[in-house]
Amino acid sequence: MLSVDDKVIIEVIADVNSGLKKYKKIMELFNNHKIDVSKDKDFQRYFNDFFQMGRHNEEFYNEYYSYFEFLKGSVPDFKDAMDAFYKKIGKVEASFISKMLHMLDNNLPIYDNNILKYFWIVKPTHSDDYKKRIQKAIVIYRRISQWYADFIPGEEGQKWLRLFDEQYPDSNISSVKKIDFILGKLGAVK
Repeated sequence: MLSVDDKVIIEVIADVNSGLKKYKKIMELFNNHKIDVSKDKDFQRYFNDFFQMGRHNEEFYNEYYSYFEFLKGSVPDFKDAMDAFYKKIGKVEASFISKMLHMLDNNLPIYDNNILKYFWIVKPTHSDDYKKRIQKAIVIYRRISQWYADFIPGEEGQKWLRLFDEQYPDSNISSVKKIDFILGKLGAVK
């Protein structure tokens, strides 16, 4: 990983404010165990907006949020979740599955275009068959997960967290999500 100047990190963190508010709202709704994410349109709207879920047909969203509701209270393995969702909808959706898993355990990283850009990782192509795409996505997700596991306790990771906490002392979000916010912004400018 390239070292990033502290001034850049501070600027990036300052730009997180509106996203942080949206994220906290989603977490607040999600952690209200009375909601059924397969039916709660407010939650779905906030989630779709924050995580940039794009435009999909109604069947996709129904299957996605039904599966999401089904998983509440558990945290499946990334591969298992990818396989199960592929069987439901017939699409390889590594990014959307990682976002769902992050909500179930916010210590899990997100497989996102901006994160991939930051690491100079190329997503699996649509020309690969679904098994190969899932396999490649799993390798990428493990690589990202390992990077977080190595980075967060290190000197640079601890500095990023300290800078984030100085700007947002009451954020009450996981270290992974704090780093995710920073990486997402850094990847967006690459």
